[in-house]
Amino acid sequence: MKKLMLKINAPKCGASSDQLKQALADVLGADLSYIGARLSVLPPDVKSVMNNAVKMVRKVYEENTLPWIGTERVCADEKLDIIKDEIESVMVKAKGIVEEQRQAMSTWLPQVRQALGKGADMVALPDPNDFTISHEVSDGEPSKAGRGLPRDATQAEVAEAVSIGKGYEAVIDHLIGLAEKVGPGKEGNAAALRLKEDAATAAKLGAVNKEMLGKLNTLTAALLKAGTGGAKKAAAKAAVVTAITDGATTANDTGDGEADNDKETTPAKSIKKVITGKSEKSDKTDKAVELI
Repeated sequence: MKKLMLKINAPKCGASSDQLKQALADVLGADLSYIGARLSVLPPDVKSVMNNAVKMVRKVYEENTLPWIGTERVCADEKLDIIKDEIESVMVKAKGIVEEQRQAMSTWLPQVRQALGKGADMVALPDPNDFTISHEVSDGEPSKAGRGLPRDATQAEVAEAVSIGKGYEAVIDHLIGLAEKVGPGKEGNAAALRLKEDAATAAKLGAVNKEMLGKLNTLTAALLKAGTGGAKKAAAKAAVVTAITDGATTANDTGDGEADNDKETTPAKSIKKVITGKSEKSDKTDKAVELI
């Protein structure tokens, strides 16, 4: 499975400047640090055309990949080049749309300047030479852990993606990593909140059992009260880690989070081990589920 990232660079629809914020602060008699200001520098109809050009490229990207950890998206190895070619093809159309708008700038740019009044002298208006759209596509192996867990895929898609990408192992490591950061102070409290949220998501994915959640909340609260060091904190932290790993040993035993199709998913009792994709009944590697 391959990670695929898409970045689109398109003309900005709005603009701001320190001069504009200062002018607004002066009018309001307000502190500059509390002021934010932004002006539209494209006519509404042109802005709509630009947004649609970007959306048509991103649509191809999102419809041909699966959501993964954080903002990453992934696809099957054999689909990588095909998806790249499709993105390139749609990008040609998007560039044509933007070029049409660039050629029409001599008509609508004076209208924008007039509509903005004095604001036109405070912000950067579109430059015909920079009115272009481009994209960057990068790929690589999907990361095993990161900020957040998959949240927007269907249960079946997540079950396939997690199984193939060895994601169960990563989920457990991710939760334990958060537990290591729990403690007094702003960062420690933030880690505790993230641990609670991500553990709940992990339960939905079937990576840990739901019975662990209540126990984990109690143990995390105890860890927060354990202080900054000493045997008491070490014992509290060990209890949290144990709850996570024990919760992983029986994940999916109740069927929660399993794909509702005939495709194989990783056996729940293999979660604590490195998930190899091999069947417990055979030494042969199972055929990877085609994601797209």
